[in-house]
Parts: sequence; C-alpha cells; structure tokens
Amino acid sequence: MAIPNHVYVLSNASQDTYPDNSLTQFTNQLPNTIDLEGKNVVVSLQAIGFSCDFRNLKVPENSSTPSIIVTECGHQPNTSCTRRLTNDDTHNKTCTESYFFNWENTNCYKKEYFFEDRWYTENNLKEFLSQFKKDGKVILSFRNNRFRCGQYLDGTNPWILIHPTFAENFKIEFNGQTRSKIFQKELDEIQYTKPLQYSLFLNNVYQRTVEYKNEFYLAFQICNETPELWGKEVEINKEKTPEIIKVHSSIISSQILNSEHSKDLMCFCPDYKNITDYYFKEFDQLQKIKLANTDLKSIDITLRDEKNNKIQLLPGIPTCIKLKFDVMPPENKNFNVRLTSAKSEFFPDNTKSVFKVKLPNSLFFNKERNWKVALTSISHPNVYTTFPGTELDRSLRFKPLNWTKEKLHIIFKDDKTYQKHEIVEELDNGLKNAGFGWASLSDENNLEIHINASGYLAISNALLDLLGYLGITNSNKKMTVWTVTQTLDLKFNGGINLNYLKPDYIIAYCSIVQPSIIGGNYANILRIIPILKDKSDYLLQEFKNKNFLPLLNTEISEIEINFRTHDGLLLNFFGKDDVILNLEFSNND
Repeated sequence: MAIPNHVYVLSNASQDTYPDNSLTQFTNQLPNTIDLEGKNVVVSLQAIGFSCDFRNLKVPENSSTPSIIVTECGHQPNTSCTRRLTNDDTHNKTCTESYFFNWENTNCYKKEYFFEDRWYTENNLKEFLSQFKKDGKVILSFRNNRFRCGQYLDGTNPWILIHPTFAENFKIEFNGQTRSKIFQKELDEIQYTKPLQYSLFLNNVYQRTVEYKNEFYLAFQICNETPELWGKEVEINKEKTPEIIKVHSSIISSQILNSEHSKDLMCFCPDYKNITDYYFKEFDQLQKIKLANTDLKSIDITLRDEKNNKIQLLPGIPTCIKLKFDVMPPENKNFNVRLTSAKSEFFPDNTKSVFKVKLPNSLFFNKERNWKVALTSISHPNVYTTFPGTELDRSLRFKPLNWTKEKLHIIFKDDKTYQKHEIVEELDNGLKNAGFGWASLSDENNLEIHINASGYLAISNALLDLLGYLGITNSNKKMTVWTVTQTLDLKFNGGINLNYLKPDYIIAYCSIVQPSIIGGNYANILRIIPILKDKSDYLLQEFKNKNFLPLLNTEISEIEINFRTHDGLLLNFFGKDDVILNLEFSNND
C-alpha cells in the first residue's frame, strides 16, 4: 500500500479486532499494510476531537481492577511483632516485610467494589458507600464533603485496600508522628501516590502497601474500637479535567519531554472555558516525527494527562484523530524536544518565567551539518498577575524621621490578580496599622494617600504608574522618595490601571542559541512572541514562520528558558498551568 497523505483514527473503529477500544485508548487496524520502503517517513498530529464528559471520580485504568477491597486475608507469622512501630528500624523492617496477604486462600473473606461508568452525585456516592455497611464488615461514609472509614461491625478487623485513584479522589493522607523510610520509598514509586504522604501507624490505623492483581493498593487496618481514617474536604461535583493532554502512539520514534523519553505525537493544554460537550482542535503548525517501524499495519492512540495517567472520560462521543504523513529527504534528521516549566527533582525552584530542564541524555551535533533550532509552538497562561515578580517594583516604604530603619514596608503579592478595592484596602490597612496615615478613593474614584507623620516615603515608579500618579517621579532610580514634614497628600489623578504592567509581547530567551543583537547588546533570544487579544485563560500559539537559530554548542545536556517583558522584567504569568514549548532541531539549510 502506498504511503497515504493522511489517516483518520477513530475510537469506535476496528472493534471486531480490538474489542477493548475506549475513548482514550484505541487501535485501528489498517485495511492494508503500509510499506515504508526504507523511506524517511514522518507523521504529525493534524487534528484531534474528544468528548469533554470527564469523570468526577477517577477509577483504575484497568476496568477489572476494583477501587476498594475489604479482606481478612492478611497474615502476620512473626508473633513477636506488634502493629505499633518502634525506634528500631531493623525490627520495623522485619515485622512489616514478614506481613503478607494470602490471596490463594479461598476460605478467607474478600470482596471487591467497583465504581460504575457514571457521574457520581453526593447521593450516588452515599448509595455506593452504603453497601459496605450492608455487607457487615465496615462502615464507609461521606459527610461534610469528607470521606470517613467508621468502626468495624463484627470485630474481625478486616483490612481495607484502597486503590490510589480512590485515595486521590478523597485526599486520604496521613501527616504522621512516625514515617517509615522502608515504606516511603515504596510509596514514592507508585505514580498516583507521589503527591500524598503516608505514615505507617497513626491514629490507631496500621498502613502499608499491597500488591493485588499486579496493582498497588494502600492497605489500612484500624486497630481498636475507636478508629479514624479520614480524607480531606473535597468537591466531588467537579470534573477532573487534565491540565495537559499527551497524544501517545507507539508508531513513532521516542521524543524528549523534559528529562524523559516519550512517544507523544503532541503535548498541549486545552482551554475548556468555552467548550461544552466536545473539544476539537486543528493544529496550524505540524510537529513532524519519524516513524519507528519499516511497515505499518495498525495505529494505536492513548490520551494521557500530565502525570502520564490515562485520561478519564465517561462513555460518550467517539474520539477522532487526524494524522498527516510526509516523505522527507533521507538527509533530513529533524526532531522535536518538548519542554515544560514544571518543577523537577533537578530544578525544584522552576517557575513559569524561569525554568531549566535536564535532558535524559546529552544531544551531540555535528558542527558541519549546520544544526539549528526553532520555537515552533508554545502553550502558556493568558492571565497575568497585577504586579511583577521583582519585589522592588511592587512596594511602598516609610521610614520615620530620625529612625535608622524603615517602619512600614507594603509589598503587593506577585502571584495574584488584584481588584481595585483590594489595592486600596491593602494600602489603607498598612498605613493605619503602622499609624502613619490612610488611603482612600476620591469622589472621582481615584486613589488618595494621606501621610500624617514626618519621615521619608518611598514608592516604586512601577507602582506609581499603575496607581495613576501623574506627578514628577525620579526617572534615574526605580523609586521616588518624598520627604514628609508633618503631613503629605498624594493624589493619583490618572486612575488605577490594573493592566498597566501587563506585557504587550513576550521575549523568550534560551541558553542553547547563539546570541542575537538586540538594541546595543547581545542576548540569547529564541523568539519574540505576541500576546494575543484573546479572552481564553490559556493559549496555544503556533508559528507558521519557523525562525531557526544556530546552536551555541555542539553538546546540549541542559536547557534554560526565560520569559521577559520589553523592559527586562520577568513575565508575570498567573495560574497553575505550566508553559509548554516545542523546539524543533533541524540540519536543513
């Protein structure tokens, strides 16, 4: 079969061959095998459509895996062991490792419980939990938006095995007096439980991890007549929308995503704000990826989230994927590297404006092949904090006369979007609490600051501009200072402009590109990115004009990205979503 120009892959196709196809994991059998004939064939994701009917309660990826198991199959053959931990790590290790669950014993009590394919209201959830009491072993309940495991009914002290998805739904975690190093490592290796913290024995609850049917579970046994196992307060009537969508397929060669290798056709962050039932996106800039095989008989697709877990959708409209195939010249060795601003074990201080990524392996480039790199797409928050990250640019200070240190220092937060009244209240409270004056709004709705103490008032020029000050400022310094003799009245007749410090464009700097001339200086500029006038909270920008830049070095093991405004300030992105970049490396002239 000739190499097609494009192929549509559908979640409801090839069900005779692949009966387990679902909305988020499916395979299509091609009508004929595509022989790549030794050609340099690349594939790209051209469009995607999927249902937006997300689950509000997550379930295990395997439909045959229960969310909860109640069992009496646990055994402790070492009679010298107690459930309570000691300060002796060797004793703890011996006792905890000797404890086991005998799943082959058909005589011990064991019952599995599954969530259904449905949206769970609070009444639905209470109905699901009521069956535990009916079965006569344990009481589980959901009250005041919190999960609770109540006392046992028949005195047998069974174990409750909770799948990590269930623990995540209800934020079941323990911030304990004693944390076992033995089990903490084991727990950290379970992907779902990385955000959670568990101790081994707390509040009369014995805890450990258990493997059942090739899945890890969090196992709990409550040890007296007044047990307590609680989750934190949660909102169950809320969809669990993924922050990032990864379109995974085994047909492509491995790509770099931060510090790992992945087989993702595309990583992007959808904006669900104006979407109701179905999300559809056509990509302007195609990310071409080399195929991994010499022939193609089927195409598989899996939709995963930022934690690499399969996206959880309720049954609904089929998922549609459009792939485009291209034959490239044999000497073309283009490849993609995807970076996100997420914090990592290597760089825990990463922010959306400044972040570093350690690559899974060093990249080596032949200098003679003229390798270059271009930013082909970026996904970023489209909401910005009111104030920038530099503390000096968002502060007001007052030092009383004859004092050696300032007595008042108001610093506005750099991770918040302020309303006008909040700015006035923060200034007013700070001045009044220090006893140096007050702030208010005039009849014209402009800010007024009144100082009633002798001393020195200093306000950053950036803050003065935002607050609407039209008077003379000290342009040679970042702050303007007033000497106050008894009183001072400052009027801000320009009005508070909450968008004053919002950038008009983004300058992206990258550590791996050769410097370019900007003004009278050299800088490692990757691209200047316009900020679109769009009401969406999160944007995907794709650049049809690929601006390839020469590499600074022939070996790359780490990449640093900075986002700044035209005046050099770090960009003040707001929100929890990370920035995602796609870098395309090319050896074409």
